[in-house]
Amino acid sequence: MIKPIGKMMVVVEESGEVKSASGISFQNTKKFGQIVTGIVEAIGDEVDKVKVGDKVYYLAKSGDEIKTEGSKVWYFMTQDMVKGVETDD
Repeated sequence: MIKPIGKMMVVVEESGEVKSASGISFQNTKKFGQIVTGIVEAIGDEVDKVKVGDKVYYLAKSGDEIKTEGSKVWYFMTQDMVKGVETDD
Protein backbone atom coordinates (compact mmCIF):
# COMPACT_ATOMS: atom_id res chain seq x y z
CA MET A 1 0.00 0.00 0.00
CA ILE A 2 1.10 3.55 -0.65
CA LYS A 3 1.98 5.62 2.43
CA PRO A 4 0.87 9.20 1.77
CA ILE A 5 2.77 12.19 3.13
CA GLY A 6 1.56 15.54 4.49
CA LYS A 7 -2.14 16.25 3.94
CA MET A 8 -2.56 13.50 1.37
CA MET A 9 -4.68 10.38 1.75
CA VAL A 10 -5.40 7.16 -0.14
CA VAL A 11 -9.05 6.22 -0.72
CA VAL A 12 -10.52 3.03 -2.21
CA GLU A 13 -13.56 3.97 -4.25
CA GLU A 14 -16.88 2.29 -3.50
CA SER A 15 -18.98 1.17 -6.45
CA GLY A 16 -22.67 0.80 -7.15
CA GLU A 17 -25.52 2.51 -5.31
CA VAL A 18 -24.52 4.37 -2.19
CA LYS A 19 -26.77 5.63 0.60
CA SER A 20 -25.70 8.64 2.67
CA ALA A 21 -26.17 8.84 6.44
CA SER A 22 -29.27 10.95 5.83
CA GLY A 23 -30.79 8.21 3.66
CA ILE A 24 -30.25 9.73 0.21
CA SER A 25 -29.37 7.11 -2.45
CA PHE A 26 -27.19 7.86 -5.46
CA GLN A 27 -25.11 5.95 -7.99
CA ASN A 28 -21.35 6.02 -7.47
CA THR A 29 -20.38 7.06 -10.99
CA LYS A 30 -17.35 8.87 -12.36
CA LYS A 31 -19.08 11.70 -14.21
CA PHE A 32 -17.34 15.01 -13.79
CA GLY A 33 -18.76 17.05 -10.93
CA GLN A 34 -20.64 14.22 -9.25
CA ILE A 35 -19.98 13.10 -5.71
CA VAL A 36 -18.59 9.61 -5.10
CA THR A 37 -17.67 7.76 -1.91
CA GLY A 38 -14.71 5.78 -0.79
CA ILE A 39 -13.06 4.27 2.26
CA VAL A 40 -9.85 5.81 3.59
CA GLU A 41 -7.00 3.27 3.39
CA ALA A 42 -4.06 5.44 4.49
CA ILE A 43 -3.44 9.01 5.65
CA GLY A 44 -0.47 11.35 5.77
CA ASP A 45 1.06 12.61 9.00
CA GLU A 46 -0.65 16.03 8.73
CA VAL A 47 -4.22 14.69 8.35
CA ASP A 48 -6.20 15.30 11.53
CA LYS A 49 -9.93 15.10 10.74
CA VAL A 50 -9.96 11.77 8.90
CA LYS A 51 -8.83 8.34 10.02
CA VAL A 52 -8.28 5.02 8.29
CA GLY A 53 -11.62 3.26 7.75
CA ASP A 54 -13.72 6.44 7.44
CA LYS A 55 -16.14 6.79 4.53
CA VAL A 56 -15.47 10.03 2.65
CA TYR A 57 -17.35 11.91 -0.05
CA TYR A 58 -15.41 13.61 -2.84
CA LEU A 59 -15.90 14.96 -6.34
CA ALA A 60 -15.45 12.52 -9.19
CA LYS A 61 -12.28 13.12 -11.17
CA SER A 62 -10.50 14.80 -8.23
CA GLY A 63 -7.13 13.46 -7.17
CA ASP A 64 -4.96 10.96 -9.00
CA GLU A 65 -6.02 7.41 -9.83
CA ILE A 66 -3.47 4.74 -8.95
CA LYS A 67 -3.79 1.04 -9.75
CA THR A 68 -2.02 -1.18 -7.22
CA GLU A 69 -2.34 -4.90 -6.57
CA GLY A 70 -5.38 -5.11 -8.85
CA SER A 71 -7.26 -2.39 -6.96
CA LYS A 72 -8.13 1.12 -8.09
CA VAL A 73 -7.35 3.73 -5.45
CA TRP A 74 -7.41 7.53 -5.39
CA TYR A 75 -4.64 9.68 -3.95
CA PHE A 76 -5.67 13.22 -3.04
CA MET A 77 -5.56 15.99 -0.48
CA THR A 78 -8.10 16.25 2.33
CA GLN A 79 -9.26 19.59 0.93
CA ASP A 80 -10.67 17.72 -2.11
CA MET A 81 -13.30 16.08 0.10
CA VAL A 82 -16.84 17.38 0.01
CA LYS A 83 -19.87 16.60 2.15
CA GLY A 84 -17.82 15.50 5.17
CA VAL A 85 -16.94 12.15 6.61
CA GLU A 86 -18.86 9.20 8.09
CA THR A 87 -17.09 7.51 10.98
CA ASP A 88 -17.67 4.37 13.04
CA ASP A 89 -17.80 6.47 16.23
